Amino acid sequence: IRYWNLMDKPVMLFSGTGDFNYIEMNSIHNSPAKSRATSLNIFRGKHEWPPVESMEDFFILMNRLHKGPVKNSEDNMLARSRASLKENRPDLALYSAVSAIYALDEGNAPKLKALVDSIGKNIPQSFEKEFQATLQKETEQQSQIQLMYHQLDSTKYKAYLNNIDASLKKDSLSLQADVNYRLKAYAGMVAYSFCNKAYQDKSPNLFPLLKMYEFTEPENTDMLILFSVYYAGLSDCNNARIQLNKAKRAGFKDYKSLEKYSEFKNCEDMP
Repeated sequence: IRYWNLMDKPVMLFSGTGDFNYIEMNSIHNSPAKSRATSLNIFRGKHEWPPVESMEDFFILMNRLHKGPVKNSEDNMLARSRASLKENRPDLALYSAVSAIYALDEGNAPKLKALVDSIGKNIPQSFEKEFQATLQKETEQQSQIQLMYHQLDSTKYKAYLNNIDASLKKDSLSLQADVNYRLKAYAGMVAYSFCNKAYQDKSPNLFPLLKMYEFTEPENTDMLILFSVYYAGLSDCNNARIQLNKAKRAGFKDYKSLEKYSEFKNCEDMP
């Protein structure tokens, strides 16, 4: 990030509507005067490929920049935007169309530009109210997640996440579904933050916090390593090895980073 702050280079940012930092990204988009040094945060964690249509637009863009004018038809891009409109998601239809226009270049996308103009003028007021209401609810729910961690209320926390999962099984396309996806991701970030600080502070609350983290993201390697460190600190080497092996199976490979944990000295042949 320090290079990004110092250099005047273009940047392409991806954030799904279900990503917990979607609101932050949206804020950057809506505040172009914001200084570069405070406009971008990079979070550790599991990063997956963007959606297929975003990757499609990306490769069309790269091909156009490399070879010049493109011959790609707008029809496919128009169809996917209209599909979002049928799902009552004008916001997604706009994102999709604008992304396609950027990939094709404005001169190659007259029909998409007309669609964007039409959508922008016809977004129902009821949708705008719902959009703002879900953002307000999300902020309130984030505070609740923080409070449950402060209070170590694992019972309420489990019920809370179970309710989110149950809701997502019934509905994965609405504005509320996007909020639920973002809240799950936010809970993972909060879990990491609380557990990492508890470890650094040698807090007696580390174990219950790790159990809450485990419920949030059962295969998170940061959580599994901290669990292994916790058990090694108690000289419970069997459980320490079990947790470390779980981390390995989940994809952990940065063994050099384990050298900073002095607790492993309590267990022979670890890590």
